[in-house]
Formats: sequence, structure tokens, C-alpha cells
Amino acid sequence: MEQILTDFQGRMVIKSIPEKTVNAYVKEVGASSFDGLTLQQKEKLFLLAIEDYYIGNLDLDELSALGTSLLSSLEDKNNKLAEALYAADELSYYIRSISQEHDRATNTLETFILEIKAFFRSHKPERAKEIFIQ
Repeated sequence: MEQILTDFQGRMVIKSIPEKTVNAYVKEVGASSFDGLTLQQKEKLFLLAIEDYYIGNLDLDELSALGTSLLSSLEDKNNKLAEALYAADELSYYIRSISQEHDRATNTLETFILEIKAFFRSHKPERAKEIFIQ
């Protein structure tokens, strides 16, 4: 899975996640293919990816690429999952767009990171206590 984006300065960025990583997530949520994921499996897969990001097994661009792919696969984009996926989708863009302390990109990136954490906390509060610094 690969996406190309452009940052505020017009630079192109390619974000991707290895197919073997995607396939491992798909298998872990009990599906046979990414395209065949149910809404519940998409949510579970995203929660697994968030956890992997916070424990260091998935990098920001991989989380962002997965967010992009999952978001584009949703029929209904007016829910908390879609909001969190959109936040993940935008991470690669905003991390590269920071030009100075507390600029628009910095504030937006912080907002998106906190939205993803809040989504994880609301679905896995006990695990969140274990992996997030309180």
C-alpha cells in the first residue's frame, strides 16, 4: 500500500506500509483479505496498528498509510473511526510541514496525535494505561 502526497512546500512524500505487515493485521483480525474487512475488523485492525505505533513496532508513515487505506475503504465517513483514520492519514503530511515551533503544522499534528490517542483510549482503556505515559 503506497500513497503519494505533497507537503506545504510542494515536496512529494511517498508513504507506504509493507504488504506483509498489512497481511499480518488482516490475518490477526480474522479476515482473508484487506478488501474483505468488515467495519468491526477495520476498527480492530486500526487499534492494533495504533498500539504497534506506540510500542515502536510501526512507524508514523506506516500508521499514516494504513489510515489512508482504511479511510478510503469506509462507506460512512461520519463517525469516530473515520475521524481517527483521517487524523492518521494526515500524520505524514504534517510531520514534514513543521517549519517552526508552534506553527500551524505543529498545532495540527498535535491535534491529530491526540485524536488518535483518544480513540485508542476510548476503545482500550486498560491497554492505554499500560502504553501511554500518564
